[in-house]
Amino acid sequence: MTAGIPTRGRQHRSMASPAQVMATAANAHDPGRDASLFLETLFAGQPEGTLLAVGQLVDKRWRSHFVTTPASALDYLVGAVDGFVRVTPITRRPERGRGDDSLSAALMGVMFDIDINGAPDGKGGVVTGAAPDVDAAMELAHAVLEPTLLVDSGYGRHAYALFNEPWILTSEEERAAASELLAGWHARMRDIAQAMGIRKLDSVGQLSRPMRVPGTVNSKGSTPAPVMLADDGGPRYAVGDVLQHIKRPAVRNGPAPLPDADVTAVLERHDDLRKLVSRKGRQPGDGSGSSWDFSIGCQAAKHDLSDAEIGALIRHSRAIHNDAKGEREDYVERTVAAVRERVGYPAHDPEAILPQLDKLLEIASQLDRRIDSIRQSGDPDDGPITLRLDDDTELFAPRFSDLTKPTRLGSMLATQLGVVTKFDALQANKAAALCRRYLGRTTANSRDRHLRSVVVDMLARVVDEPFVFTDQGQRWAAWKRIYELDLPKDGSPEAFAQQMVVPRDTGTGDRYVLASWVQTYLRRYGLRENPSEIANLLGHLGWRSRGKTGRIKATEPGGANERGMAFYIVPGGWERPEWSSET
Repeated sequence: MTAGIPTRGRQHRSMASPAQVMATAANAHDPGRDASLFLETLFAGQPEGTLLAVGQLVDKRWRSHFVTTPASALDYLVGAVDGFVRVTPITRRPERGRGDDSLSAALMGVMFDIDINGAPDGKGGVVTGAAPDVDAAMELAHAVLEPTLLVDSGYGRHAYALFNEPWILTSEEERAAASELLAGWHARMRDIAQAMGIRKLDSVGQLSRPMRVPGTVNSKGSTPAPVMLADDGGPRYAVGDVLQHIKRPAVRNGPAPLPDADVTAVLERHDDLRKLVSRKGRQPGDGSGSSWDFSIGCQAAKHDLSDAEIGALIRHSRAIHNDAKGEREDYVERTVAAVRERVGYPAHDPEAILPQLDKLLEIASQLDRRIDSIRQSGDPDDGPITLRLDDDTELFAPRFSDLTKPTRLGSMLATQLGVVTKFDALQANKAAALCRRYLGRTTANSRDRHLRSVVVDMLARVVDEPFVFTDQGQRWAAWKRIYELDLPKDGSPEAFAQQMVVPRDTGTGDRYVLASWVQTYLRRYGLRENPSEIANLLGHLGWRSRGKTGRIKATEPGGANERGMAFYIVPGGWERPEWSSET
C-alpha cells in the first residue's frame, strides 16, 4: 500500500502545540497507523529474544524504553515529541542510553537522511547546502534503489532500503562487516548527492543510529511538524543487491583523498596552515587532536578552501602525528560540517556577500547598520570603491587595494564611520575578495533581470494545463498532448508562447515547461546562448531540472508505452517578488 507524498507547505505553518499538529496531520494520516506500519515493516523478522530501543530526546538527553515487539513500542511513540527508534534490535538492555554498536543483534537494511534547505537546524538557524526542495530530495531518495519505506520527517525525508530478511549479527566480525556496509552505502549516496550539488547529507552509518518514527512530532524548529509515513510499499532487497551498490573504501597510501602534491601545494601557499598542521604554536582549545583539527579547518575555510581540501589537511595532520583517526570518514565529515557551521562557505551571490562583509567589518555589530551596495569607478582593477550603508553614509577608499591593507582599512572605518576594530592580513584580504565578488556579479545581475522579465512575459502567455503530477493517467495525458503539438516554425516569440501548453501541478503549483520550447522562444527573442548556458541562467533564477538532462518520464496507464521529455520546473509562485534575486 502506498500513501501519496505529502505536499503541505512548511514555510507557512502557524504556531501550534504538538497536540494540534498531530490533530491536523491526522486529517490526512493516522499517527497510530503510520507508527504501526513503519515499525512492523522495519522490524519484520526481528530475532527472537531481542529488544527494541525507543525513546525521546528531552533537553538533549536520551530517555530510553526497551520493548520486545513493535506493537509494544506504540504507547511510547504515538504523538510523542521527538520520538525515535534505534534502527537495529539489541541483544540486551544496555547500562546507559540506547546502547552502542556492540549490542546490535541484526541489521534490517540501509537508510539515509535527506535534509531540505530552509529547514530549522536545531540551533536557531536554518539548514543550508542540503537538497534545494522536496523534488530534489525525492530524486536523491530514488537514485540507486527504490525505498522500501519513505518517511516525511517534518523537515526532510528518510529513505530505507530493507532486506528480504534481517542480517543476523552474532559476532564482532559480522557487526564490523555490517558497519562497513552502512558506511559504504552512505558514501555512495554522498557521492550522488554531491554530484547533484547537495553538500549536506547527515551520516546514518552507525548500527546504533536512532531515527524519527512516523506518528511523532518533530520539534526541531519553533513550529512543531508531524512526522509521517510517506510510502510503505517499496520492494525489499537481498543483502547482495545492496552490497553491489556501495562505495568501498579506497586503499590509501597517503593521508588524503587529494594527491599528496596538492596538500603540499596548499601548505606551501599558506604558512599559517602549515604551522597548524604541524601543531606548532599556541595550542587551541584543550590541546586535543580534535581541537587542532577544528582549528585547521576553520583557518582553511577562511582561505576559501574546499571541503575536500579541508578534509585532506585534517587527514594529513593526523597521519604525520601517527593518529589513525584521520582515516575515519565519519569523523572527518563531522569536523568539516562543524567548521562550515562556524565559518560558512565562500559567498558568491550579493545576498550572501553583503551580510558577510557587514560582519567582517563589524558594521552590523557596532553601528546596527547594513551595507546596501558597493560601487567602483575609474580603473576596474584599482579604482576608487564606495561601500554605501542603508542610512546613506559611505565608506570610501581612494584605491581598491586600500582594502587589502589591515592598518589602512581599520583607519578608514574609524575616521569615516566610527567603527573601531583591528584586522590582520587575512581578514583584510577577505574583505577585498568579498567586494571583488560583489562587483563581479553586477553584469550577471543585469543579465538575470533581463532574462527574468522575458520568461515572466512568456509564462503570462502560455496555455495553462492543470493536472496532478503524481496521477499516472493525468501525467501521461499531459505529456502526450505536448508531444503531439506541432508549433509553428516561424513567427514572433509572443505568438509562439501563446501556443505552448504548460502543465501545472494543482498540488504544488509547479509548472513543467518543455525545455526545447523555452530554447526556441528565447532564440526568437534574440538570446543566442546554447541549451547548457540557458539551463545555467534559468537555474540562477530559481528554475529547476531533474538530474543532468531534465528528463521526466510518463507511462501510459495499463500499457507499455513511455514518453520521456526534458522539462524545466518552474516553482509555484515563482513570479512573486520574493523569488527575485533583487529582493
